[in-house]
Amino acid sequence: MGNEINKGSKFVDETTKSILDALEKIDKKINSSSVLNGGFDKLVVDINYIRENQSKTDESLSKINDAIYLPDSGLFSKIEKLELKHEAACANLHELTALHKAESDTQEKEIKKEIELTSRVDSLVQWKESIIKWKWLVITTILGGIVKVVADLLFK
Repeated sequence: MGNEINKGSKFVDETTKSILDALEKIDKKINSSSVLNGGFDKLVVDINYIRENQSKTDESLSKINDAIYLPDSGLFSKIEKLELKHEAACANLHELTALHKAESDTQEKEIKKEIELTSRVDSLVQWKESIIKWKWLVITTILGGIVKVVADLLFK
């Protein structure tokens, strides 16, 4: 019977030792785990940072959208108004040319008006061309910003 007690206590000691070893391994894994030691906190901080930047980006895109598409003051409405002015200026130019041919005594005044209108038309055309260039610049800047934000999000 004494042997059985020794065998039983030996078994208990070995079982306890293996349980303690297993617990020690679990403890080491928990302590060395980056996820359980601040990893989730960093993830929350990163998500909050992304949310803040996304809202800033949304605001910026909304402002750009307004600057381009607002019916009264947007870029497209300004270009449309300028095109109408350009067409009107061209129509006026043709009218002035016809009047010039018909009225020989007011020739000098008509020539001055025609030159002035031509320079206005040219400046409007140049302005329109520069607006088109700026439009492409803004579009590529927006797309570049979106690509950068997506790249930053993917590679963080």
